[in-house]
Amino acid sequence: MAVPQVALTESQHRLLAELVLGPLPISANEEAAVARGLAPDQMQADMPTLQWMGLIKESSQAIVATAQGSAVFHRAEQEKAEGRLADVAAFADAVESDQGAEIDPCRIAPALRRLAQGTYSLEEAIRHASSNA
Repeated sequence: MAVPQVALTESQHRLLAELVLGPLPISANEEAAVARGLAPDQMQADMPTLQWMGLIKESSQAIVATAQGSAVFHRAEQEKAEGRLADVAAFADAVESDQGAEIDPCRIAPALRRLAQGTYSLEEAIRHASSNA
């Protein structure tokens, strides 16, 4: 099965992520949503689109991610990780290049860690590692 390239909003991605972790019971829908950090109104707005895309389904007992929904979610997570890895490589290039003269060696590790975690963008990591910061 080919995994489709799907553009999701942040709230749709968040709902799908929660459903990949486990089903959301229908009986306690609003309370369960709040307990899992979801906004019930936004969830209700996102569900029809995700159902239409075939990423989630609603049974009589729970809302669950479909196999395709799980695949789309994991593909998006993989693409984010690939992007962060590319930024880490670009950061290493910047440290080795002419910009490296401005880099404080003691600040490389914290900046690199935040970049790898997705907390910093590439530009923020370089700025943080700079001795001028």
